[in-house]
Amino acid sequence: MSVGFRYSAIWREFGDADLLHAFFSTISYRLESNNWGSIYPYLQKNFYNDGLNSDETIKALDELKDIREKFAKLKPEDIIWDAEDLTKKPPNSFFDQLQPSNLSECFVALNGKNIFDILTEVFEFCSKKGLSVKIQSSRDLVK
Repeated sequence: MSVGFRYSAIWREFGDADLLHAFFSTISYRLESNNWGSIYPYLQKNFYNDGLNSDETIKALDELKDIREKFAKLKPEDIIWDAEDLTKKPPNSFFDQLQPSNLSECFVALNGKNIFDILTEVFEFCSKKGLSVKIQSSRDLVK
């Protein structure tokens, strides 16, 4: 199942739902001591669960920048595929395909762009245009 980011009439595809969940799981486990949303509430609680209003996107951008800096100091193998089930691992070919040099390079969309770049563009656009943004699966686009 493909997921993306919905703002106004725009749906920006990210890709695999498991990889997006791994992004949030890794933040929780590695940077928040597995206490989801305790340090990054705008991304981990608001955005992940319900979405962000335009005012919250600036705060989420600050969180995103901090996370990227911290992920850049961690190894790719530090990825957490699912914080609720630590036995889950990335697909066998995951690291071979990406060849990341650090953890921040592990979260790449179908179009080859890094999630940090995508979310920065989306959040900046939403802030500038006064739009809310949420995570949405492709199967929910026709509803």
